[in-house]
Amino acid sequence: MKRIAALIVLAVGVALATPVLAEDDQTSGNYWLHECKKDPKQLAQSSGSFQYGWCFGVVYGLSLHPQICVPTQVPVVQEMDVVLKYLDVHPETRHKSFRLLALEALKEAFPCADGEKAK
Repeated sequence: MKRIAALIVLAVGVALATPVLAEDDQTSGNYWLHECKKDPKQLAQSSGSFQYGWCFGVVYGLSLHPQICVPTQVPVVQEMDVVLKYLDVHPETRHKSFRLLALEALKEAFPCADGEKAK
């Protein structure tokens, strides 16, 4: 009887357990690639607008990094396009932190000349 009870408990535990997927890591490029690609106009009345705003804020904040020189005429939405393209082109790195990958993308796209810092 104890054996059957143990098997039932084990079966219920396995059935209720949810596997951890890379997409569930809310710090990864995998997660944020999906969230940042959402159309902000369609998100206006949903909770998804928070994620888009977070993505927008991270990219804007990183554009102020001392090793990144974004020309003043480049809007943040274009910077986001650069980051999303980088994630698309480098799927082998998307398990890493979105912030780290966004920083790499922006540094690659908008490098500073020696001694230069825009903005």
